[in-house]
Amino acid sequence: MKTHIIHHALRPAVLILMLALVTPLYLMAQERERTEDPSPAEQATLITTLEAEGSYTQFLALLRRAGLSNALNAEGPYTLFAPTDEALAEEDTDRFETMEPEALADFLRNYMVMEAVSLEKAKQLGALQTLNGNTLPVETAEDGTVTVAGAPVIAADVKAANGIIHGIGALITPSEKQER
Repeated sequence: MKTHIIHHALRPAVLILMLALVTPLYLMAQERERTEDPSPAEQATLITTLEAEGSYTQFLALLRRAGLSNALNAEGPYTLFAPTDEALAEEDTDRFETMEPEALADFLRNYMVMEAVSLEKAKQLGALQTLNGNTLPVETAEDGTVTVAGAPVIAADVKAANGIIHGIGALITPSEKQER
């Protein structure tokens, strides 16, 4: 009978001890799962994000033809100013068809900045330097419209695993390269 009383009295203590051992293991497993399985948005690169958005197909085709899509799938971080299909439809894009891939790549580097810059930070900076050394002025109109090198920003701060995208409603016109 004493054994039964001792056994019965120890049961809660054993249960508490088991919980104390198992709980940290469970929490560690949950944390590992959270860090090893990022959300789809965290996995998507600039290129896959543009593809998912669906309104940048012409710009994507230009990036691929210029050989820049691999770079925009790489680690980064980059800021990409992406003209929409609608914006490109309003422009004379025939000139891109006759450009050699390297010349097209040089032109498209005007849309890329080698760091992830939110629109708010870009407004504070007032200008950004592109991958080919040109300057993109960032201005805010009285009505609150933000333009980058003359192109209105129509979709801001679209995040990707390797940077940030700002959709723009026109082709940009950067200033000339700065002396280095």
